[in-house]
Amino acid sequence: HDRRSAGAAVSRHHVLLVGNYRPSLHLARVLARDGHVVYCGVDDPNPYLFKSKAVKECFSHSSIEHEPDIALSQIERYLLARPWMDVLIPVSDPAARLLSTFRARFEGRVRLALPSRETVDLCADKTASFA
Repeated sequence: HDRRSAGAAVSRHHVLLVGNYRPSLHLARVLARDGHVVYCGVDDPNPYLFKSKAVKECFSHSSIEHEPDIALSQIERYLLARPWMDVLIPVSDPAARLLSTFRARFEGRVRLALPSRETVDLCADKTASFA
């Protein structure tokens, strides 16, 4: 359902997706179709994201799993150079855990589209989820 056809105003956001999982391309397309400007940060260059018309710009950062501190700094630098960026969405589990853990570093600069750290930790802990 297109919200614009219902007469509701849709505000345009500049959205940074972090995490190179299959849903990244689909999410980028959905967001772009809704009028948002989409950027992607990936630790494994994906030719589909880099060439997609739905994505305005992609950048490569270090592995979130193997070099989380470096990846976090690279994501922060990317955002600092783009003050218009207003939404940050982790697409992968490692990105969700990293950004959830360090969410205070982003608060006030961008809106984080992810649940609380406790929820992310619970979802990542399969044993606790089943309990």
